[in-house]
Amino acid sequence: MADKKLVLEPKSIIPANQYINKKENTGTHIETINGLGITAKAVTVMPIVEKSYTDHIKDAPYLDYKVNLTQGTNSITVKCLPTFRLYQGFGLHYAISVNGDEPQVVNIDAPEDSKAWSANVLRGYSMGQTTHQVSKAGEGIIRIYLLDPSLVLSQLEVF
Repeated sequence: MADKKLVLEPKSIIPANQYINKKENTGTHIETINGLGITAKAVTVMPIVEKSYTDHIKDAPYLDYKVNLTQGTNSITVKCLPTFRLYQGFGLHYAISVNGDEPQVVNIDAPEDSKAWSANVLRGYSMGQTTHQVSKAGEGIIRIYLLDPSLVLSQLEVF
């Protein structure tokens, strides 16, 4: 008898362009790119500038998403286009916060021609995963900070 893998289905799937609030910075804007990503509506910061916010997360552009959360542990997968970091010394970082908690920084950068990069390209996205403790079930806010240039959000999934 073959072993069966348990596949968890997300409780919520949120396309990147379905944010409810955004913060943009002077000289840049958050742009939806039609025809790109899992839901054909990927989101990124344009124009691409040589600036990283990894040391100043709260200054970064961000997007807020409304979602129903369960009490206890919620796992969130952020799916992004499998792009490369553009500038030496940068990564492909985003930070994620739920209901105003301390942001968790995630780097989805995969070295060119690595096994991780190949897997990302074959499946069509890079992904980061975080867990968050929620004290009360109900509507919550996920905030995604766009920390590095060339990061392109495609979809969020809550488990």
